[in-house]
Amino acid sequence: MITTFYNAFIPVLWALIKIFAIALGAGILVRTKLLPQNSIKLLSQITVKILLPLLIFTKIVQHFEPTEVTFWWMLPILAIIMIGSGLIISSLLFLKELPAKKNMLALASMQNANYLVLPLGLALFPEQADEFLVYCFLFVLGVSPTLWSLGKYLATTDHSAKVDIRKFITPPLIANILAITVVLTGVRDFIPEAPLSYMGFIGELTIPLAMFILGATLGGISLSRTPIKFDLSKIIAVKFIALPIITMIVLTIFNIRESYPILAKFMIIQSSSPAATAIIIQVRAYGGDYHKMGSIMLICYLLAMFVMPFWLAIWQVL
Repeated sequence: MITTFYNAFIPVLWALIKIFAIALGAGILVRTKLLPQNSIKLLSQITVKILLPLLIFTKIVQHFEPTEVTFWWMLPILAIIMIGSGLIISSLLFLKELPAKKNMLALASMQNANYLVLPLGLALFPEQADEFLVYCFLFVLGVSPTLWSLGKYLATTDHSAKVDIRKFITPPLIANILAITVVLTGVRDFIPEAPLSYMGFIGELTIPLAMFILGATLGGISLSRTPIKFDLSKIIAVKFIALPIITMIVLTIFNIRESYPILAKFMIIQSSSPAATAIIIQVRAYGGDYHKMGSIMLICYLLAMFVMPFWLAIWQVL
């Protein structure tokens, strides 16, 4: 059993080390001011508005088969359920301190479902990469609107009652919906392969750029002098212990391991993923405790290098 655990743990750890090496390089560039913040903002806009939508559209159109993944419509719902589970558990842990610490609920429930999970999946499952990517894109259909509505409310001090629906309609969301429509209506049969391949080639730049942006975002965070250990311990309990255990129990009950092994591993990765870096972007834009939340997030990302391999290895052993 120990050998099985070790053999499952090390490849995931090594994949994460290589991913975070890219992020570390970007973080150093930001820390040394060799890379200005406006450059990161520009790279983020190019990635979110052009590259990621191209990757999403081409991968779904080329590899999404509704007849093989009949439950595809459940993935956005599962994303909302996973976020909701984290929100309920963290609300119970912070109950006596709410609403003062509602920002901690965002860190405990809103995971990095894209920028970290995508490159990890490609590194771990190169032969099933397209299947993994389709799962990821469908899952994000549930994460993205929740993150930019409920997540923003929890993370920031912007108490405006006005909800701007335009912020939910992002290029990746449009690409998801458009690609699924093209597949379900049969229109993809009339799309030439050449433009799809060209679009996919450009979209592949998303993965390395995503990790670069992640590192640059984390690189701008400094550890706060504000005491965080009690809040941090609660977030760790939810995000790195409770959610992975609950996910494994559900996967076992429904026998997903045997039917869809890559999907099962995908869900384990999602359940143990640290908080979305978009939360820090929201705090900087709309107000909030940037230093405390940034410190907790930075520590969680460092822990994730070991926690994510741990739970995937446990899943392999069981």
